[in-house]
Amino acid sequence: MITEVLPEDLTYGLYEDNDFSIFVVVTASVGVAIDASKSDFRTDEMVSGTINAWIFVNGELTEEAFIQSMIKSSESILKAKLDVLDSVRGTSSDSFLIASSQTGKVLENAGTNHPLGKLISKAVYQCTTKAINNSQKRNKR
Repeated sequence: MITEVLPEDLTYGLYEDNDFSIFVVVTASVGVAIDASKSDFRTDEMVSGTINAWIFVNGELTEEAFIQSMIKSSESILKAKLDVLDSVRGTSSDSFLIASSQTGKVLENAGTNHPLGKLISKAVYQCTTKAINNSQKRNKR
C-alpha cells in the first residue's frame, strides 16, 4: 500500500483486549476531498484526498472475521467523516488493510457485539478522527 499523505497526518495506536490486541495506523488528507458520487462534475482544480487504515491483529482470524473487520473499519471511517467534516466527502483512493499474525486467540467474528469488532470500531474511529483533524489543521496554515 502507498499513500501521498504527509507524515504529520498519520496517527496510530495500540489497543488491547483481554486475549488479543490490534495496532491501527491511519493516514488522512481530506482538505480537498470530493464527493465521489459527483465525480462527473469534478473540475481540474479539485484534487481528492485519501484515508488509509491499516489494522494489524494479534490473533487468528477466520475468513468471516477478516470480512467483518473490513466492514467495521469502513463504518468507523464514515462515522469519523460525519463527525469531523461538515458533510460526507468521498475520497477517490481510500484503502484498508487487515492483517493478522494468525497466532494466539482464534477470533471467529468481528461483528458489532464481538470484542474484535468493538475494538476495531473504537480504534479506527479514534485514529481517523485524529488524522482528519491533523490534516485540517495543517491545511489551514
